[in-house]
Amino acid sequence: MKRLSIFSLEAVIRYSDEQLRSLFFPLFKEISSIELKEDPAPELRNIHHLLHFIFEKELKRAPSPAEISTYQKAFKKAVKKLYLSDEEAFEIRPGVQSLLGQLEKESKWKYGLVSDYWEESTEFILQSCGVFSKGKLTINAENAKNRAEQCELLKQRAQKDKTNISVQFISLDKNPGFLSGEMQILRPKVANKEANYYIFPKFSELFGVKKTKSRKSV
Repeated sequence: MKRLSIFSLEAVIRYSDEQLRSLFFPLFKEISSIELKEDPAPELRNIHHLLHFIFEKELKRAPSPAEISTYQKAFKKAVKKLYLSDEEAFEIRPGVQSLLGQLEKESKWKYGLVSDYWEESTEFILQSCGVFSKGKLTINAENAKNRAEQCELLKQRAQKDKTNISVQFISLDKNPGFLSGEMQILRPKVANKEANYYIFPKFSELFGVKKTKSRKSV
């Protein structure tokens, strides 16, 4: 049986979701003359779905592909500006690099990432912390409207044949409500250092397995 480990972006990178969303809302006044005094839908984590929601609410229509592209580019620019002004805006979770490196060596194991942000912004955030997602399974905001659909899509892409696959979701939440009962939940250790600080244990400790002798050919 093959195994798939799905990491949420916030489980890999430490950042402030509130801060990133605060970069998004001013763009509406600049691009579409829509003035937002507060977050119109805090429950919508997916930025692509949030864009559609705001357009439907304020303009009574869906955004065009050209408008979506404009917001994507403007948001990435804002995220990059944030990083240049504050290099600590994005920090890799302790232990993640070692964990991902070990997963890449496992012949019957795949892993992927799911993000609430668009592809270009997600790649920038990852790369700013030394995680290069090119060639990896990454599902972004524009691929699916919520985490449940993102995880299902990632599973479909990982399972190219009819081989059974065991799925694990690595999350900061103890009980993510969107996950099905057949998906195992794994969580990094909570540290006492400060809020939103998590440390990943060793590979064998997190996954409950010993390192296998089977490796991908080099």
